[in-house]
Amino acid sequence: MKEGAVAGAPGAIVLEDKYGIERSKLIRTYRVRILADRGREAASLPLFMGDAPKIKGRTCYPDGKSIGFDSLKDFQVKSKIETTRWEAKRTVVIPPGINGDCVFEARWEEPELGFLTSRFIQYLGGKFPVRRAVIEIAKDVRRSYLVMPGKGVRSNVIDAPKLRQFVLLDLPPEQNDPFGLKTALDLPRIVVFDRQVARSLMKGAAQEQDPRVRANLFWSEHATEDLRPVFERRWHTGDVYNTLREALFKDLPATPHARASALLMRLNGRIRNLDQSTFAEVAADKGIHNYSDWLDYWNIRKPWNLNVIAELGVTTRFGMRSMYYYLLREAGIRPFLCLVADRNLLLFDYNILDTNQYSHYLIGVEEPGKGILWLDPTLRFASPGLIPPEYQGTSAVLIDTGTWKASPYTLPVQSALANQRLFQYQVSLDEEGESFSATAEFSGLPDYLARNRLRALDGPGQNRLLKEDLEHATKYLALTKTEVLHAQDPYHNLSWRVEGRCESDSTGEREVHPFPVLPEPLEIPDAFPGSRSEPILLPYRSTLLAVSRFRMPPGYRCAPLSPLTRQNRFGSVNWLAALETQDGVSSVRVVLRVDVTGFFEKADAYDELRAFCGWIRESLGKTIRLEQAR
Repeated sequence: MKEGAVAGAPGAIVLEDKYGIERSKLIRTYRVRILADRGREAASLPLFMGDAPKIKGRTCYPDGKSIGFDSLKDFQVKSKIETTRWEAKRTVVIPPGINGDCVFEARWEEPELGFLTSRFIQYLGGKFPVRRAVIEIAKDVRRSYLVMPGKGVRSNVIDAPKLRQFVLLDLPPEQNDPFGLKTALDLPRIVVFDRQVARSLMKGAAQEQDPRVRANLFWSEHATEDLRPVFERRWHTGDVYNTLREALFKDLPATPHARASALLMRLNGRIRNLDQSTFAEVAADKGIHNYSDWLDYWNIRKPWNLNVIAELGVTTRFGMRSMYYYLLREAGIRPFLCLVADRNLLLFDYNILDTNQYSHYLIGVEEPGKGILWLDPTLRFASPGLIPPEYQGTSAVLIDTGTWKASPYTLPVQSALANQRLFQYQVSLDEEGESFSATAEFSGLPDYLARNRLRALDGPGQNRLLKEDLEHATKYLALTKTEVLHAQDPYHNLSWRVEGRCESDSTGEREVHPFPVLPEPLEIPDAFPGSRSEPILLPYRSTLLAVSRFRMPPGYRCAPLSPLTRQNRFGSVNWLAALETQDGVSSVRVVLRVDVTGFFEKADAYDELRAFCGWIRESLGKTIRLEQAR
């Protein structure tokens, strides 16, 4: 088959993508025709859950030859850096023998449907067109599920004695516009929840005609009947817990926000969250306890036994949430609960009466005149008040635990100043180029997201990852030293120090880079599509502030320093440079500030988005021209 045989195929076409959902596993069948080298990516698969113990397949060629495989060991494992801000790194497996003219087909099993959270969500289709997508769900699967064919996709439903089959035909490739929200689009997908609908409508709610009143009744009943027994059960305490409580409560601040924040920081300092262990902690556990040992002991003594948590000094993220909630009540604080859904997986709708919509709880503390401070005790290195980006700006359920009444709520979008990146550069010029040293400090979401990625690495591993990321983003320099600081110290902001060198021709005019290895505040694509119809969503608001200094070398003068000052609805970019003289020594000081203040905008703001991203790129690449003095 030649590439032209499939009209419009961008290098590959997926012949079949099949999901067989059974009670305890997911069975995948995948066949793809690679038509050109640019289509080889279609055979790269996300790293299998578990060990993918039963996998079998082959790569076939036009001459009839093939390469078979029956083990994950036959695949190449490759990590793809997809960010310069330490926030994502995707691992894929590549089958053997893939070239620009072949067919790849495989069948494998993944245990537990890949449940890492309370739901399995899979979008059907992707970068390449799909001729046929199939979802088979066994009728003995005791889970709620939704199959959404998407706009303009032909679909059929086939009922068989033991399963229900959904067949979707001719799925077009996704547009995948930058800074979009996939869940807001009508795309083909399947959602399988790890529990059935928890509560049917009570009699009063079923008879209510007003949708909002009916929703309030439903969510309030869920809060009272399902959640209150969990959060206000008879917790078991004891002498060890009481001793811990006395230490945690000693000299706590008086105001609610400060009191709740200090209590969470102290609790994280005394009780280890097993679900977010550091490299050093995992290494120390070897030969003493492993994760299963801890959980076995935990399950034997029951999860509501707070005395066991205090005795062991370790617990799971669920134990952290339980203990923190109980401590707040004992500290005289009446917390709020917020039922939230990850906007990247599912958009919560208060009027859809299904408890499977939400996947997480946040705990809130109210202070007169200051509103509600949101805290997440399950996130070990998140500073108090930080709201994960996947929840900001989303609809949710607010529960007052004083009355256990529910109401609709929208989580706030935190300000740019809550999420800061601060950089200091010192550049030194010589005859062969420029050397530089730089320091960085992060707070808010940049701090937490970086810590989360670095948590499982030791010190040298953290330094290597920093070097790898920075050199991946910048090709014209070499780093000679990288050092990550405070990656596992919650009482100090994460920071790093780097040193490096840029070689250049020093004859005649010189171009000085004031901000080498400065990460972009947004992941800006290399190119933007010509038009856009979907809404725009930036990850989160943030502020970047960078300052650079260098001395003027003898025999040179500074060309005119033109500023760059731009602003629109997405934010502002300000690049300013000044020539300073002190004690007869001339130096240049450059300040760059980028404020990302936009968040959610309609598609008609697309031109402004492209302009804003262009200003950022221009400011990061802006140089200072030095001319030889005559």
